[in-house]
Amino acid sequence: MFFHGLFLSILLLSLSRTPAQVQNQLRSQRISISLGKLCSDPKVTEITQNLIDHLEKEPAATCDCNVNVTGCLCLPVPSKNCSTSCFHSGLTKMNHTMKPEYRQNIARVQNYVWKLKHRKCKPFSCSQPCNETLTANTMEFLKALQENFQKLPISNN
Repeated sequence: MFFHGLFLSILLLSLSRTPAQVQNQLRSQRISISLGKLCSDPKVTEITQNLIDHLEKEPAATCDCNVNVTGCLCLPVPSKNCSTSCFHSGLTKMNHTMKPEYRQNIARVQNYVWKLKHRKCKPFSCSQPCNETLTANTMEFLKALQENFQKLPISNN
């Protein structure tokens, strides 16, 4: 159905415009379709959920950061306005302290956060340093990250 509508649009455009105008219109349609894939990606939400499912068994990931516990991985929770640097910092700490079997998925999530920043996808588009007013255990950190992924618009427009 989509392609049928696209064909009719092209046919109507070709009747009312010059070939160069039609070609420019098609180019802009392709660009807007590809831009729609810039911000939102369900795969990273799956990877984050996989980390949550596996790490909920780890004592260092579920400990209480309000209590002085050794071996507890407490990570910065970002402010609502700017999250990139806090999430990047937390993911870096996770990558250095968690078991090796988690590192590949942590690195994939971290890479995705950087892509969101460079694509200017809110709330990952800012460049401010992490203003950590709160720390959370690894599980709370990952859940906050996943909530931010789920709030992403399809594109950065």
